[in-house]
Amino acid sequence: MSSDHACSTFRKAFLAFVFGVGMFLIPNGAQSATNNSATLQWAANQESDLAGYRIYHGTTPGNYGISQDAGMTTTYQYVSLESNKTHYFSVTAYDTSGNESSPSQEVSKTITGPDSLLSLSVSGEGNVTSSPGGLSCSSGTCSGTFSQGSSVTLSAAPSSGSTFSGWSGACTGTGSCVVALSTSSASVSVNFVLSQPSSSSPIVNPASLTQEEIKSQAKLAKIEQKKQAKLAKLNLQRQQEVTKLELQGPKVLAKLEDQRQKVLAKLETWETKQKEKIAKIDQELTEYLNMPNLEAKQQQKLTKLELQRQQEVTKLELQGSKVLAKLEDQRQKVLANLEKWESKQEVRIAKIDQIISKFS
Repeated sequence: MSSDHACSTFRKAFLAFVFGVGMFLIPNGAQSATNNSATLQWAANQESDLAGYRIYHGTTPGNYGISQDAGMTTTYQYVSLESNKTHYFSVTAYDTSGNESSPSQEVSKTITGPDSLLSLSVSGEGNVTSSPGGLSCSSGTCSGTFSQGSSVTLSAAPSSGSTFSGWSGACTGTGSCVVALSTSSASVSVNFVLSQPSSSSPIVNPASLTQEEIKSQAKLAKIEQKKQAKLAKLNLQRQQEVTKLELQGPKVLAKLEDQRQKVLAKLETWETKQKEKIAKIDQELTEYLNMPNLEAKQQQKLTKLELQRQQEVTKLELQGSKVLAKLEDQRQKVLANLEKWESKQEVRIAKIDQIISKFS
């Protein structure tokens, strides 16, 4: 297929085939939107001088980046595709002379990240809402799920008689709070404090006060202001300590499980090698046992091999139990340390509560 006419025939045949049958995506596992891979498949061309196929990929319809040479295979898999985007694919064929066909019909797959959990804790009187919607919290704790990779904007609205004093956690300060959900979870705390005196306070006409009374009132107002600032700081500190208490346990357990899986993987590799070593000894034993009229040296070798085999089998039997016992011992120590830390953290929170009750 080296002439222009031959190339045209090749192109025509391929086009007729591709547009007649088309390229399609093979489901990857359960084919969920959170699967970051895409497997493409198409039927093979029958031209004698077919040299292979090229796959084109991009995130804009009809606009592709660098192509991938699939060779003569009729399937191709992309992995680790970028989340929260739609990916577009097309395929062409090329012959031994380098001629390339027109692209096939385009196929696409939208990759979205897994849902992330955003937890919110509210202290004081006020309401917090999210954009996009999904969170509305006025007291205690609440949570909502959002697409991983998205950004969530939180807005704080204090109730009458309260003021917004700040964020903590994934947001800090008193400005706007925008949480970029790049992981599976995030938490934010918000604090509202009282800004007005109690309604039971008597209404006093400033004109009826003496100079000393005015100074006294100003001093009392200043003390109250400091008291409220201290109370807000304590509430914020308490929430931070509570957040630590809530997060530390899962974090320690996850790290412990990760270490355990690594140790078990090493143990499995070692056991595989040990079984291979025993199999080699068994093979050598079989060779000696099949020898007629063993000589003294061969008999000694046979006895040595049997002893060596028993030692290796004993190692195999004991190592697994030894490793598992060590893992369990390590786990108990970590859990004991975690329990001690949690007890100290609860005592710390109780002390903060005690101070807050004095200010209230």
